[in-house]
Amino acid sequence: MEEISAPEAALVMIKKREGARGSLFYLGEMLVTETRVRVGGTIGVGIAAGYAHEAARRMAVIDAAFNAALPETEGWDELLVREEEAIAANDEAESRRIARSRVAFESMDREAPR
Repeated sequence: MEEISAPEAALVMIKKREGARGSLFYLGEMLVTETRVRVGGTIGVGIAAGYAHEAARRMAVIDAAFNAALPETEGWDELLVREEEAIAANDEAESRRIARSRVAFESMDREAPR
């Protein structure tokens, strides 16, 4: 593994799609750590939230190894699909849990003071 660029802090803009019209807008900026490595001639990029130098480096190595189709990555496709499904199921369960406590505020007609 060759480090092309050391982990360093950067800011990224977070885009969000507005629901009614579908237009994009910028929600704000987020601090990330990013790095690039080369594994067997293939470049990998790692980006992690906050000051997470080691996490960004590890993601870059995994990205390069996966893109180079190294033998160590055999079977990762199925593993990653299963993990994605588990994360989606957890997110859905959390959304249902939060929805149960959601309060519906309705406007009330006010009568004129007497």
